[in-house]
Amino acid sequence: MRTTIKRYYEKPEELECKARIVGIYDLAIELDQTIAYPEGGGQEGDHGKIRLIENPNIAIEFNDAQICDAIPIFIDGFSGIKTGGIILHKVENRGGLINFNVGDEVLLRIDRDRRRKMSLNHSAAHILYWAIDLCRPGVVGNTIGCHIKTDGARLDFLVEDRFNQEEINKIEELANELIRGGCSITMSSREDCPDARYWECNGYVIPCGGTHVKNTNELPLLKVQRKNIGKGKERLILEPISQSS
Repeated sequence: MRTTIKRYYEKPEELECKARIVGIYDLAIELDQTIAYPEGGGQEGDHGKIRLIENPNIAIEFNDAQICDAIPIFIDGFSGIKTGGIILHKVENRGGLINFNVGDEVLLRIDRDRRRKMSLNHSAAHILYWAIDLCRPGVVGNTIGCHIKTDGARLDFLVEDRFNQEEINKIEELANELIRGGCSITMSSREDCPDARYWECNGYVIPCGGTHVKNTNELPLLKVQRKNIGKGKERLILEPISQSS
């Protein structure tokens, strides 16, 4: 089965890469390899531009990346993980696709600012998980949803009791202490499954395949708010006090 080489794992700091078109669809382009992170783990997909190498004046923008045909696997500690798959770069301008052909060599470049904000907010969300785990052990295991976007993040939990303001204040305080502490953030993967990846900071390990920064001191300080989203459900909303560029 055909799979896309996931360069965003191999070299997450890269903003561009050369690739070859292996498929053209109604509103999408498939490449043999990509640095564009596809939507997953609550994180929105990268945006960017694909340009013909032999004629750089011909280019098309993509506004999402989606992974398809990945195979579900079961590994302890991971929920809903899939391996392999092809990555489609979604476009809005169908007419622009007529300038591209299967076999063409292209240069793909992602939106740097968008990736940076996604990485900041995804790392911040995991720091929030760490702080929540300290304040209310076990609730992180009851996560029912998350959404990482450019201007913040949200985490949804099943709870028996709502978070009170004292807990919210403590969670926020702990998260910001870790940010000020300048702790390194590392990513690693299982040898038997490169798609099974781990985020680690300050001894706290979370299964995650998203994009991240390398140190907590890169993050802005955080503001945490709660929202009741139904009986037995709570949402914590993470908002950067100031956004790095």
